[in-house]
Amino acid sequence: MPDPLYAELSRDLGSAQEARWVLEDLALIEGTERAAAASAIVERRRCGEPLQYLLGHWSFRGLDLGVDARALIPRPETEGLVERALAVLGARAGHLCAADLGTGSGAIACSLSVEAAGMGVDLDVIATDVDPGALDLAAENVRRVGARRVELRAGDWFDALPAHLEGRLDLVCSNPPYVSRAARAQLARELDYEPDIALVAHDGAGGAAGMAGVDAVLGGARRWLAPGGTVLVEHGDDQRDAAVDSARRAGLVDVVDHDDLAGRPRVLEARRGA
Repeated sequence: MPDPLYAELSRDLGSAQEARWVLEDLALIEGTERAAAASAIVERRRCGEPLQYLLGHWSFRGLDLGVDARALIPRPETEGLVERALAVLGARAGHLCAADLGTGSGAIACSLSVEAAGMGVDLDVIATDVDPGALDLAAENVRRVGARRVELRAGDWFDALPAHLEGRLDLVCSNPPYVSRAARAQLARELDYEPDIALVAHDGAGGAAGMAGVDAVLGGARRWLAPGGTVLVEHGDDQRDAAVDSARRAGLVDVVDHDDLAGRPRVLEARRGA
């Protein structure tokens, strides 16, 4: 028998898929409490608050992660970065170490830990963030999904890493802020609920819009990577040329840029030479 709330929620939310997600989340609530909870979600959604924050959790590569306004909502574009990272790790032997810079919710770090273990890869993950709130959320997610051998450290990009890892990392990956300040005002209103520190970046070298975070990760990668190690950085779909130029300025080799599932430029991959 069809759920009587389904048609109402589909209309009020303007999305049948969102209505299904809400009903799945409220499955254990009954009667008037269920209707009241659904109504509260609709009202907040009408104000533009992201559904992911309203539900308090979201799926990323099959992991059910806690999400809230302390960090960006994990998105499918970043799943592609993790896919590349796992391919890189699977091609290397021995005990490996990866750094996730600007970890936010911990989506990348948790996925690498859980999926690498499933692949039989011997991996330690260092996850860093400059925002204490984001690190707290990442720690909650590490516990939530049972990720192992993930160390969380506070600090700005590579500054958060222990000195003994310099020149020894097999993988550096990051989804840094890459929206320019000029472009910020043009974003959908849902993004007003997400933290600007994780969205907006200063311009990079030569005035490249929103590239300061990407430049920081690529610029430090050669120093921290082991010979043959790989860096993967997510960027905006209009930043491919700037990201490639940044990697080459940093002395990295085998520079290639990958499209996301929608066919848009998204992930820069490069290596430190042997």
